[in-house]
Amino acid sequence: MRLAIAISTAMSLVALVSGAAIDGEAQTTPLAAPFGINIGFNPSQGNTVAWVAGQSKCTAVPLGPIGANFCGRDFVLINPFTGNGITFVAGGCGESPFWITQVSKGGIFAECTSFGEADACDVTTEWHCI
Repeated sequence: MRLAIAISTAMSLVALVSGAAIDGEAQTTPLAAPFGINIGFNPSQGNTVAWVAGQSKCTAVPLGPIGANFCGRDFVLINPFTGNGITFVAGGCGESPFWITQVSKGGIFAECTSFGEADACDVTTEWHCI
């Protein structure tokens, strides 16, 4: 009996660590994201953009026109550890903090808060998500 409880508990912990859905509900508490995502504006292109934190702002991908709601729009960033593309979507725009979800896993990948850093490639950072 104790072995069955231990295995059940271990399986539940594995699901929590991976951010998997439990009992049909996606996890709502973010785990430590393996990398951060920055979101900002590129006025010369007229877009809100996203890029992997610590990478060049020149790699930023468009999320939509500046001033438009970018929540609910999928965007792909390259995982700096694997080189694979990962699809994300922002949620909770208009809330503080808003969040980023990894589409293939569900649940919150990172929460976003105001952040500023030096401009580069005509991109101004507005939020950092981790």
